[in-house]
Amino acid sequence: MRRWLETLKIECNEHADPQRAIGMQAYMRNQFPFLGIDSPSRKEVLRPFFAKEVCPKGDDARSVARELWNWEEREYQYIAQELLAKEKHTFSEQDLVLFTDMIESRSWWDTVDFIASNLVGECFKRHPDLINNQVEEWMASDNLWLQRTCLIYPLKWKGEFDVDLLSRCVKQLEGTKEFFINKAIGWILRQTSKFKPELVKDFISSHNLAPLSIREASKYLD
Repeated sequence: MRRWLETLKIECNEHADPQRAIGMQAYMRNQFPFLGIDSPSRKEVLRPFFAKEVCPKGDDARSVARELWNWEEREYQYIAQELLAKEKHTFSEQDLVLFTDMIESRSWWDTVDFIASNLVGECFKRHPDLINNQVEEWMASDNLWLQRTCLIYPLKWKGEFDVDLLSRCVKQLEGTKEFFINKAIGWILRQTSKFKPELVKDFISSHNLAPLSIREASKYLD
């Protein structure tokens, strides 16, 4: 996989746009350096690298993703998580260790939200027996991004998740002023309201939610 990585870096450098990178960095509050490759361009660059016959698979995919995660420019973290998403049919309990490391390092909403809904959510869907213990562990960590993951991993589940577990998480976080937590609470409730509006109405009325959470949760309600 060394050649794959080396060739990828060459291609990304050739498509880098320093001027665009300035705006991308500013959008992320200048927390990470960027090459300046936007999402459509990144997909074009990755097309041959993600082709079935050459794309890293299994343990190779996970090793490559770990290395990409440690590369400096932000686009490489995006590529790492997109590569792992191709392995969703093979996710196991061990992958939660990798996902935890990724959530805790180089953390910001742009990667955490993808990991939560596309990686963690897929792993939990395949292994529901892992959910309670892992959520409990992450909630006890006091790590903002792990806690946000506990709230939004079922974003794509169309409301088919353990509402009691979500309730316990929300009550544990009651009174927080943290924007990314209150936004996440509203986000999962807003998505759920598309499928179970009455459930969300009851949830709002029975929990002491922040105004931001209520505003987000109520967006699609009558």
